[in-house]
Amino acid sequence: DPNGAYDTITLSTHQGWQEVEYFANQANLLIENEVAGGHNNLIIGTEYTDHKVLNGVFNVANGGVTNCVTPGRGANSSPQANFCGIGPDGNAVGNINDLLGRQITRGRWDGDWQVETVSAYVMDTHDFSEALTVFGGLRWDSFDYRLLTQNNALEVTRYEYDDSFWNGHLGVTYRLNDAAMIYASFATAADVNGGESDVGTSASYGGLQTIGGEFRGGSPERSQNWELGTKLNIFDERFLLTAAIFQTTKKDVFESASGGYTPEGTGNTGENRVRGFELGLAGNITQAWSIQGGLTVLDTEVLESAANPLNVGKTLANTADFQASLQTRYQLTEAFAFGAAIKHKGERYGGQPDTAANYVTRDDGSFEYSNTVPSYTVTDLFAEYRFNPNLSLRVNVNNVFDKDYYTAVYRSGAFLYKGDARQTVATLNLRF
Repeated sequence: DPNGAYDTITLSTHQGWQEVEYFANQANLLIENEVAGGHNNLIIGTEYTDHKVLNGVFNVANGGVTNCVTPGRGANSSPQANFCGIGPDGNAVGNINDLLGRQITRGRWDGDWQVETVSAYVMDTHDFSEALTVFGGLRWDSFDYRLLTQNNALEVTRYEYDDSFWNGHLGVTYRLNDAAMIYASFATAADVNGGESDVGTSASYGGLQTIGGEFRGGSPERSQNWELGTKLNIFDERFLLTAAIFQTTKKDVFESASGGYTPEGTGNTGENRVRGFELGLAGNITQAWSIQGGLTVLDTEVLESAANPLNVGKTLANTADFQASLQTRYQLTEAFAFGAAIKHKGERYGGQPDTAANYVTRDDGSFEYSNTVPSYTVTDLFAEYRFNPNLSLRVNVNNVFDKDYYTAVYRSGAFLYKGDARQTVATLNLRF
Protein backbone atom coordinates (compact mmCIF):
# COMPACT_ATOMS: atom_id res chain seq x y z
CA ASP A 1 0.00 0.00 0.00
CA PRO A 2 1.88 3.14 -1.18
CA ASN A 3 -0.33 5.25 1.07
CA GLY A 4 0.29 3.13 4.17
CA ALA A 5 2.52 4.02 7.11
CA TYR A 6 5.48 1.69 7.68
CA ASP A 7 8.88 1.75 9.31
CA THR A 8 11.57 2.53 6.73
CA ILE A 9 15.21 1.74 6.15
CA THR A 10 17.50 3.65 3.81
CA LEU A 11 20.31 2.15 1.74
CA SER A 12 23.29 4.39 1.01
CA THR A 13 25.90 3.26 -1.51
CA HIS A 14 29.48 4.32 -0.76
CA GLN A 15 32.04 2.81 -3.08
CA GLY A 16 35.07 3.59 -5.18
CA TRP A 17 38.26 2.22 -6.68
CA GLN A 18 41.74 3.64 -6.41
CA GLU A 19 45.14 3.23 -8.07
CA VAL A 20 48.16 4.54 -6.13
CA GLU A 21 51.70 5.16 -7.37
CA TYR A 22 54.36 6.42 -4.99
CA PHE A 23 58.03 7.01 -5.71
CA ALA A 24 60.52 8.31 -3.16
CA ASN A 25 64.26 8.85 -3.20
CA GLN A 26 66.18 10.02 -0.15
CA ALA A 27 69.86 10.78 0.35
CA ASN A 28 71.45 11.44 3.76
CA LEU A 29 74.89 12.51 4.87
CA LEU A 30 75.79 11.70 8.50
CA ILE A 31 78.63 13.58 10.16
CA GLU A 32 79.74 12.51 13.65
CA ASN A 33 82.45 14.39 15.51
CA GLU A 34 83.38 16.13 18.73
CA VAL A 35 82.36 19.79 18.88
CA ALA A 36 82.88 22.14 21.83
CA GLY A 37 83.74 19.26 24.10
CA GLY A 38 80.64 17.22 23.28
CA HIS A 39 79.59 14.52 20.81
CA ASN A 40 77.68 15.87 17.79
CA ASN A 41 75.53 14.10 15.16
CA LEU A 42 74.70 16.14 12.05
CA ILE A 43 72.40 14.84 9.30
CA ILE A 44 72.02 16.69 5.99
CA GLY A 45 69.56 15.26 3.51
CA THR A 46 67.44 15.67 0.42
CA GLU A 47 64.25 13.92 -0.63
CA TYR A 48 62.18 13.64 -3.79
CA THR A 49 58.67 12.17 -3.82
CA ASP A 50 56.08 11.76 -6.56
CA HIS A 51 52.67 10.71 -5.24
CA LYS A 52 49.88 9.88 -7.72
CA VAL A 53 46.37 8.69 -6.88
CA LEU A 54 43.71 7.91 -9.49
CA ASN A 55 40.22 7.65 -7.98
CA GLY A 56 37.11 6.28 -9.64
CA VAL A 57 33.60 4.98 -9.09
CA PHE A 58 31.80 1.69 -9.58
CA ASN A 59 28.58 1.42 -11.56
CA VAL A 60 25.88 -0.17 -9.41
CA ALA A 61 22.72 -1.63 -10.97
CA ASN A 62 19.89 -3.44 -9.19
CA GLY A 63 18.92 -6.63 -11.04
CA GLY A 64 16.60 -8.09 -8.43
CA VAL A 65 12.82 -8.44 -8.60
CA THR A 66 10.89 -5.64 -6.87
CA ASN A 67 8.64 -6.72 -4.01
CA CYS A 68 6.56 -3.63 -3.20
CA VAL A 69 5.14 -0.32 -4.41
CA THR A 70 6.23 2.98 -2.83
CA PRO A 71 5.13 6.60 -3.28
CA GLY A 72 6.88 8.51 -6.03
CA ARG A 73 8.93 11.62 -5.44
CA GLY A 74 10.04 14.58 -7.49
CA ALA A 75 9.32 14.25 -11.20
CA ASN A 76 8.11 10.67 -10.71
CA SER A 77 5.22 11.47 -8.39
CA SER A 78 3.19 8.36 -9.19
CA PRO A 79 3.66 5.13 -7.18
CA GLN A 80 6.80 3.20 -8.15
CA ALA A 81 7.80 -0.47 -8.09
CA ASN A 82 10.55 -0.72 -5.51
CA PHE A 83 12.47 -2.86 -3.02
CA CYS A 84 11.23 -3.08 0.56
CA GLY A 85 13.50 -4.49 3.24
CA ILE A 86 10.72 -4.45 5.84
CA GLY A 87 7.49 -6.36 5.27
CA PRO A 88 3.94 -5.34 6.26
CA ASP A 89 4.41 -7.21 9.57
CA GLY A 90 7.27 -4.88 10.52
CA ASN A 91 9.95 -7.57 10.22
CA ALA A 92 12.86 -7.75 7.79
CA VAL A 93 12.10 -9.75 4.64
CA GLY A 94 13.72 -13.17 4.48
CA ASN A 95 16.05 -12.55 1.54
CA ILE A 96 17.16 -9.05 2.50
CA ASN A 97 20.85 -9.64 1.69
CA ASP A 98 20.07 -10.75 -1.89
CA LEU A 99 16.96 -8.66 -2.48
CA LEU A 100 18.51 -6.00 -4.72
CA GLY A 101 20.48 -8.41 -6.90
CA ARG A 102 23.21 -5.83 -7.22
CA GLN A 103 25.51 -5.88 -10.25
CA ILE A 104 28.73 -3.92 -9.74
CA THR A 105 31.14 -2.96 -12.53
CA ARG A 106 34.12 -0.63 -12.63
CA GLY A 107 33.19 2.83 -13.89
CA ARG A 108 34.92 6.07 -14.88
CA TRP A 109 37.64 7.87 -12.99
CA ASP A 110 36.48 11.01 -11.17
CA GLY A 111 39.70 12.35 -9.65
CA ASP A 112 43.34 12.30 -10.78
CA TRP A 113 45.53 13.69 -7.96
CA GLN A 114 49.29 14.26 -7.99
CA VAL A 115 51.77 16.01 -5.70
CA GLU A 116 55.46 16.18 -6.63
CA THR A 117 57.75 17.36 -3.83
CA VAL A 118 61.42 18.29 -3.50
CA SER A 119 62.75 18.64 0.06
CA ALA A 120 65.95 19.50 1.89
CA TYR A 121 66.60 19.21 5.60
CA VAL A 122 69.22 19.39 8.32
CA MET A 123 69.07 17.81 11.79
CA ASP A 124 71.60 18.13 14.58
CA THR A 125 71.96 16.48 18.00
CA HIS A 126 74.60 17.70 20.45
CA ASP A 127 75.57 16.26 23.83
CA PHE A 128 76.67 19.19 25.98
CA SER A 129 77.33 16.78 28.85
CA GLU A 130 76.45 13.26 29.93
CA ALA A 131 73.16 14.68 31.21
CA LEU A 132 72.20 17.43 28.74
CA THR A 133 71.36 16.88 25.05
CA VAL A 134 69.91 19.44 22.64
CA PHE A 135 68.47 18.53 19.24
CA GLY A 136 66.88 20.47 16.41
CA GLY A 137 66.12 20.46 12.73
CA LEU A 138 64.88 22.50 9.79
CA ARG A 139 63.10 21.25 6.66
CA TRP A 140 62.14 22.97 3.39
CA ASP A 141 59.51 21.50 1.06
CA SER A 142 58.63 22.71 -2.43
CA PHE A 143 55.73 21.04 -4.22
CA ASP A 144 53.75 21.07 -7.45
CA TYR A 145 50.08 20.18 -7.07
CA ARG A 146 47.76 18.93 -9.81
CA LEU A 147 44.16 17.76 -9.66
CA LEU A 148 41.92 16.69 -12.53
CA THR A 149 38.23 16.03 -11.86
CA GLN A 150 35.75 14.38 -14.24
CA ASN A 151 31.97 14.61 -13.88
CA ASN A 152 29.17 12.38 -15.16
CA ALA A 153 29.21 14.20 -18.50
CA LEU A 154 32.93 13.31 -18.82
CA GLU A 155 33.87 16.99 -18.56
CA VAL A 156 37.37 17.42 -17.12
CA THR A 157 38.41 20.37 -14.92
CA ARG A 158 42.07 21.01 -14.16
CA TYR A 159 43.50 22.64 -11.01
CA GLU A 160 47.19 23.40 -10.52
CA TYR A 161 49.35 25.38 -8.12
CA ASP A 162 52.76 25.27 -6.45
CA ASP A 163 54.13 26.48 -3.14
CA SER A 164 56.93 25.96 -0.63
CA PHE A 165 57.22 26.19 3.15
CA TRP A 166 59.56 25.68 6.10
CA ASN A 167 59.09 23.55 9.20
CA GLY A 168 61.32 22.77 12.14
CA HIS A 169 61.71 21.19 15.54
CA LEU A 170 63.74 21.94 18.67
CA GLY A 171 64.10 19.95 21.86
CA VAL A 172 66.16 19.21 24.93
CA THR A 173 66.60 16.17 27.16
CA TYR A 174 68.11 16.15 30.64
CA ARG A 175 69.09 12.99 32.50
CA LEU A 176 68.40 13.47 36.21
CA ASN A 177 70.09 10.18 37.15
CA ASP A 178 70.52 6.68 35.78
CA ALA A 179 66.80 5.99 36.20
CA ALA A 180 65.10 9.25 35.19
CA MET A 181 65.13 11.87 32.46
CA ILE A 182 62.94 14.79 31.39
CA TYR A 183 62.46 16.33 27.97
CA ALA A 184 60.79 19.24 26.21
CA SER A 185 60.17 19.72 22.51
CA PHE A 186 58.57 22.07 20.01
CA ALA A 187 57.72 21.25 16.38
CA THR A 188 55.81 22.70 13.46
CA ALA A 189 53.96 21.05 10.56
CA ALA A 190 51.90 22.11 7.54
CA ASP A 191 48.97 20.78 5.47
CA VAL A 192 48.24 22.07 1.97
CA ASN A 193 44.96 22.92 0.27
CA GLY A 194 43.62 19.74 -1.34
CA GLY A 195 46.00 17.47 0.53
CA GLU A 196 43.51 14.60 0.83
CA SER A 197 44.00 12.51 -2.29
CA ASP A 198 40.63 10.75 -2.51
CA VAL A 199 38.01 13.49 -2.08
CA GLY A 200 38.55 15.74 -5.11
CA THR A 201 37.01 19.16 -4.43
CA SER A 202 34.95 18.20 -1.37
CA ALA A 203 36.15 21.02 0.87
CA SER A 204 34.60 19.56 4.02
CA TYR A 205 36.85 16.51 3.84
CA GLY A 206 40.23 18.00 3.00
CA GLY A 207 39.61 18.30 -0.73
CA LEU A 208 40.66 21.25 -2.86
CA GLN A 209 38.82 24.40 -1.78
CA THR A 210 37.63 27.38 -3.80
CA ILE A 211 36.90 30.83 -2.37
CA GLY A 212 34.22 33.08 -3.83
CA GLY A 213 33.79 30.66 -6.71
CA GLU A 214 37.46 30.98 -7.69
CA PHE A 215 40.31 28.59 -7.08
CA ARG A 216 43.18 29.96 -5.01
CA GLY A 217 45.97 27.92 -3.55
CA GLY A 218 45.69 29.51 -0.12
CA SER A 219 48.29 29.38 2.61
CA PRO A 220 49.13 26.00 4.16
CA GLU A 221 47.42 25.06 7.41
CA ARG A 222 49.99 25.51 10.20
CA SER A 223 50.37 23.33 13.29
CA GLN A 224 52.48 23.92 16.38
CA ASN A 225 53.12 21.17 18.93
CA TRP A 226 54.57 21.53 22.43
CA GLU A 227 55.40 18.54 24.61
CA LEU A 228 56.89 18.16 28.08
CA GLY A 229 57.53 14.70 29.46
CA THR A 230 59.53 12.31 31.56
CA LYS A 231 60.76 8.71 31.42
CA LEU A 232 61.42 6.75 34.60
CA ASN A 233 62.89 3.30 35.19
CA ILE A 234 61.12 1.94 38.26
CA PHE A 235 61.03 -1.24 40.38
CA ASP A 236 64.72 -2.04 39.92
CA GLU A 237 64.49 -1.00 36.26
CA ARG A 238 61.98 -3.75 35.47
CA PHE A 239 59.42 -1.16 34.29
CA LEU A 240 59.59 1.95 32.16
CA LEU A 241 57.06 4.64 33.13
CA THR A 242 56.46 7.50 30.69
CA ALA A 243 54.34 10.61 31.17
CA ALA A 244 53.81 13.68 29.00
CA ILE A 245 51.64 16.75 28.62
CA PHE A 246 51.19 18.26 25.17
CA GLN A 247 49.36 20.86 23.14
CA THR A 248 48.80 21.04 19.39
CA THR A 249 47.38 24.21 17.85
CA LYS A 250 46.31 24.20 14.21
CA LYS A 251 45.95 27.61 12.58
CA ASP A 252 44.84 28.83 9.14
CA VAL A 253 42.43 25.90 8.89
CA PHE A 254 40.49 25.67 5.62
CA GLU A 255 36.80 25.89 6.48
CA SER A 256 33.95 24.69 4.31
CA ALA A 257 31.20 27.19 3.56
CA SER A 258 28.40 24.63 3.30
CA GLY A 259 29.53 21.55 5.21
CA GLY A 260 28.76 19.35 2.20
CA TYR A 261 30.54 18.00 -0.86
CA THR A 262 30.93 21.40 -2.53
CA PRO A 263 34.36 23.03 -3.08
CA GLU A 264 33.36 26.42 -1.68
CA GLY A 265 35.00 27.58 1.54
CA THR A 266 36.22 30.59 3.47
CA GLY A 267 39.96 29.93 3.19
CA ASN A 268 42.40 30.00 6.10
CA THR A 269 39.86 31.14 8.70
CA GLY A 270 39.75 28.40 11.35
CA GLU A 271 41.84 27.53 14.39
CA ASN A 272 41.69 24.43 16.61
CA ARG A 273 43.52 23.27 19.72
CA VAL A 274 44.13 19.88 21.32
CA ARG A 275 45.51 19.62 24.85
CA GLY A 276 46.16 16.47 26.78
CA PHE A 277 48.37 14.15 28.72
CA GLU A 278 49.41 10.54 28.32
CA LEU A 279 50.79 7.85 30.58
CA GLY A 280 52.56 4.66 29.57
CA LEU A 281 53.91 1.64 31.41
CA ALA A 282 55.91 -1.29 30.04
CA GLY A 283 57.95 -3.98 31.70
CA ASN A 284 58.24 -7.47 33.18
CA ILE A 285 56.26 -8.69 36.18
CA THR A 286 58.31 -11.89 36.08
CA GLN A 287 60.94 -13.12 33.67
CA ALA A 288 58.18 -14.76 31.59
CA TRP A 289 55.28 -12.34 32.13
CA SER A 290 55.35 -8.87 30.55
CA ILE A 291 52.79 -6.08 30.23
CA GLN A 292 52.49 -2.77 28.46
CA GLY A 293 49.71 -0.22 28.55
CA GLY A 294 48.82 3.41 28.35
CA LEU A 295 46.10 6.00 28.48
CA THR A 296 45.49 9.36 26.82
CA VAL A 297 43.20 12.18 27.97
CA LEU A 298 42.33 14.95 25.50
CA ASP A 299 40.65 18.35 25.67
CA THR A 300 39.79 19.69 22.21
CA GLU A 301 38.37 23.08 21.29
CA VAL A 302 37.58 25.25 18.28
CA LEU A 303 39.31 28.61 18.85
CA GLU A 304 38.31 30.50 15.70
CA SER A 305 35.73 29.98 12.95
CA ALA A 306 34.66 32.47 10.31
CA ALA A 307 32.39 29.92 8.63
CA ASN A 308 30.35 29.44 11.82
CA PRO A 309 31.30 31.63 14.82
CA LEU A 310 28.96 29.58 17.05
CA ASN A 311 31.44 26.70 16.73
CA VAL A 312 33.98 28.57 18.85
CA GLY A 313 34.41 26.82 22.21
CA LYS A 314 32.94 23.52 20.99
CA THR A 315 34.80 20.21 21.02
CA LEU A 316 36.20 18.74 17.80
CA ALA A 317 34.22 16.11 15.91
CA ASN A 318 34.94 12.39 16.22
CA THR A 319 37.56 12.89 18.94
CA ALA A 320 37.38 10.84 22.13
CA ASP A 321 38.48 12.58 25.32
CA PHE A 322 39.73 9.29 26.80
CA GLN A 323 41.31 6.14 25.43
CA ALA A 324 43.39 3.37 26.97
CA SER A 325 44.97 0.04 26.15
CA LEU A 326 46.60 -2.83 28.03
CA GLN A 327 48.48 -5.82 26.65
CA THR A 328 49.87 -8.79 28.54
CA ARG A 329 52.16 -11.53 27.21
CA TYR A 330 53.32 -14.79 28.80
CA GLN A 331 56.31 -16.79 27.56
CA LEU A 332 55.16 -20.30 28.49
CA THR A 333 58.15 -22.08 26.96
CA GLU A 334 61.21 -20.96 25.07
CA ALA A 335 59.28 -21.46 21.82
CA PHE A 336 55.66 -20.65 22.74
CA ALA A 337 54.10 -17.40 23.99
CA PHE A 338 50.52 -16.15 24.23
CA GLY A 339 48.68 -13.07 25.42
CA ALA A 340 45.75 -10.69 25.25
CA ALA A 341 45.08 -7.02 24.66
CA ILE A 342 42.21 -4.77 25.71
CA LYS A 343 41.49 -1.47 23.93
CA HIS A 344 39.00 1.15 25.11
CA LYS A 345 37.88 4.35 23.41
CA GLY A 346 35.55 6.88 24.96
CA GLU A 347 32.41 8.54 23.68
CA ARG A 348 32.65 10.87 20.66
CA TYR A 349 30.33 13.12 18.68
CA GLY A 350 29.93 13.18 14.91
CA GLY A 351 30.78 15.95 12.50
CA GLN A 352 33.06 16.88 9.66
CA PRO A 353 36.86 16.90 10.04
CA ASP A 354 38.69 19.85 11.60
CA THR A 355 35.61 21.55 12.99
CA ALA A 356 33.13 21.38 15.86
CA ALA A 357 31.16 18.26 16.67
CA ASN A 358 27.50 18.34 15.66
CA TYR A 359 25.24 20.00 18.21
CA VAL A 360 21.71 21.35 18.60
CA THR A 361 20.89 24.70 20.18
CA ARG A 362 18.07 24.81 22.72
CA ASP A 363 15.50 27.61 22.99
CA ASP A 364 17.37 29.13 25.93
CA GLY A 365 20.58 29.42 23.89
CA SER A 366 22.35 26.47 25.50
CA PHE A 367 23.39 23.48 23.40
CA GLU A 368 23.95 19.75 23.52
CA TYR A 369 26.08 17.55 21.29
CA SER A 370 24.26 15.22 18.92
CA ASN A 371 25.16 12.19 16.79
CA THR A 372 26.87 10.36 19.64
CA VAL A 373 29.33 7.55 18.94
CA PRO A 374 29.20 5.20 21.97
CA SER A 375 32.35 4.23 23.83
CA TYR A 376 33.62 0.70 23.28
CA THR A 377 36.02 -1.89 24.65
CA VAL A 378 37.48 -4.62 22.43
CA THR A 379 39.52 -7.68 23.43
CA ASP A 380 42.15 -9.35 21.22
CA LEU A 381 44.06 -12.62 21.72
CA PHE A 382 47.34 -13.73 20.20
CA ALA A 383 49.81 -16.63 20.28
CA GLU A 384 53.25 -17.14 18.78
CA TYR A 385 55.36 -20.23 18.18
CA ARG A 386 59.02 -20.01 17.20
CA PHE A 387 60.16 -23.09 15.26
CA ASN A 388 63.76 -21.92 15.06
CA PRO A 389 65.63 -18.58 15.17
CA ASN A 390 64.53 -17.81 11.60
CA LEU A 391 60.96 -19.14 11.43
CA SER A 392 57.94 -18.28 13.58
CA LEU A 393 54.14 -18.38 13.35
CA ARG A 394 51.85 -15.80 14.96
CA VAL A 395 48.06 -16.08 15.21
CA ASN A 396 45.90 -13.07 16.16
CA VAL A 397 42.20 -13.26 16.98
CA ASN A 398 40.97 -9.67 16.93
CA ASN A 399 37.69 -8.64 18.59
CA VAL A 400 37.45 -12.13 20.03
CA PHE A 401 33.95 -11.56 21.48
CA ASP A 402 32.69 -10.23 18.11
CA LYS A 403 31.50 -7.00 19.69
CA ASP A 404 29.55 -4.50 17.59
CA TYR A 405 31.23 -1.12 17.88
CA TYR A 406 31.61 2.07 15.86
CA THR A 407 34.68 4.17 15.14
CA ALA A 408 33.07 7.40 13.87
CA VAL A 409 29.81 8.90 12.65
CA TYR A 410 29.23 10.53 9.29
CA ARG A 411 28.99 14.32 9.11
CA SER A 412 25.20 14.39 8.73
CA GLY A 413 24.61 11.57 11.20
CA ALA A 414 23.08 9.42 8.46
CA PHE A 415 25.31 6.44 9.23
CA LEU A 416 28.12 5.17 11.46
CA TYR A 417 31.45 3.63 10.53
CA LYS A 418 31.44 0.13 11.98
CA GLY A 419 34.53 -1.41 13.56
CA ASP A 420 35.98 -4.71 12.42
CA ALA A 421 34.14 -7.89 13.37
CA ARG A 422 35.97 -10.86 14.84
CA GLN A 423 38.78 -11.96 12.57
CA THR A 424 41.63 -14.43 12.73
CA VAL A 425 44.97 -13.62 11.11
CA ALA A 426 47.91 -16.01 10.80
CA THR A 427 51.34 -14.59 9.99
CA LEU A 428 54.36 -16.69 9.07
CA ASN A 429 57.66 -14.86 9.59
CA LEU A 430 60.78 -16.06 7.80
CA ARG A 431 64.16 -14.40 8.23
CA PHE A 432 66.90 -14.97 5.68
